[in-house]
Parts: sequence; structure tokens; C-alpha cells
Amino acid sequence: MQQCQRDENAVNKSHPVKASSSAVVATIAWQGSDTELLRRLQESTSAAALLYDRFAEDVNRTVRRTLGPDQEHDDVVHEVFIQLLRSVHRVREAEKLRGWVISVAINTVRGVLRKRTIFRRFHVGKEPPEMSSAAEDHAGRDLLRRTFAVLNRLPVELRLAFTLRYLESHTLPKVAEHLGCSLATAKRRLKKAEQRFTALVSDDPALYELMAEGGRFGGGQ
Repeated sequence: MQQCQRDENAVNKSHPVKASSSAVVATIAWQGSDTELLRRLQESTSAAALLYDRFAEDVNRTVRRTLGPDQEHDDVVHEVFIQLLRSVHRVREAEKLRGWVISVAINTVRGVLRKRTIFRRFHVGKEPPEMSSAAEDHAGRDLLRRTFAVLNRLPVELRLAFTLRYLESHTLPKVAEHLGCSLATAKRRLKKAEQRFTALVSDDPALYELMAEGGRFGGGQ
């Protein structure tokens, strides 16, 4: 319990003002190597600020793309960095540090989405906080709303596979790595996600055309 509190305190110090989902994340980029960063992180939580400087952009983008414009974005990002500090001792190879960070972010979002699924089951007619009212152009905000309204209807694992592949543009091997599953499983989830998404947007052809533009559905590695 004391270690958990120390990790949270370290994140609070390194991240005193949570980055807004509608704002550009301004950080002083870590100039050293990931090998040096990993060594410092595993020696002391006082290096939390360096972790944030190095990966704030990656974490914010991953949370935004998988969760959508969301009122709880900042809290989720905050939780990601707490989880990173708690488990950084498990990382053995510095070259895998960035991939591990993204995987932790995805796992954190997975937990949020599962809790929301349970919330909907037991609170019919009510919705957990999701879409942010952050200022964007009206057309862009409407497109995001429509897209994530569809994604909210997908099972969590299918939604994550879909967003990693088509919104984050990860390769299939990377999708599998970040989801912690085999390549074959990732492909099956993605195929099911495409089929579900296609069926759900059948009454919104403009949205489907946009998602399918440039051959986004199917094929590729």
C-alpha cells in the first residue's frame, strides 16, 4: 500500500497539471536513451518526470484513439502513468519500453471500457461520462461522436482491435502485441470487428465510406 501511494505521489509531482484531451501536450522531451531512462526508473520513482516527458504524447494519443473524446481522459492518462511506475521493474529490455508503455495504456483503457459495459448492464437508460465537450470544429466533433457511438456498441476486445488497426494504423503484429494475444487471434478479432462495425453503420453510409476510404478495411500487414 505504501509503495502504491509513493507511485501515485511521484506521478502527481511529475504531472501536476493533467493534460487536457483537447490541448497539445507540452513537455520537455527526454534527450537520453531508453536504456538510461529504464535504469533510472528502476532505481527510483523520482525519475517519474522523465517517464512522463518521454511518453506523454504516446499515452495521450493512445488513450484518445482507443477511448475517444472523453471527459475522463485526463484521469485515465494519470492512471496509466501510475500503472507504469508500479510495473516498470518487469521490463528487461530497453528497446521494448515504448511498446510496453502503449500496452499498459491499452490495458488501462480496457479496464475502463469493461467497467462501463457493466455500468450499462445494471443502469439501463443511463450512460457513463464519455464524450467531451472540448471545442473542435462542428463537423469533426460530429464525426467523432458518430464513430465512437458505433464503437461503444462493440465488445471491448473487438473495439480495441479495431481502433488499434484503423485509428492508430498499427500493423497486425503490433495489434497482437499490444492486445497480448497471438497474431491469429488478433486477425479473428479484427475480422469480427469489421463485420460488426459494417453492420452497425449500415444506416450511416457516409461514415462507413470515410472509414473504408483508401482500403482501410481488410488486407495489409
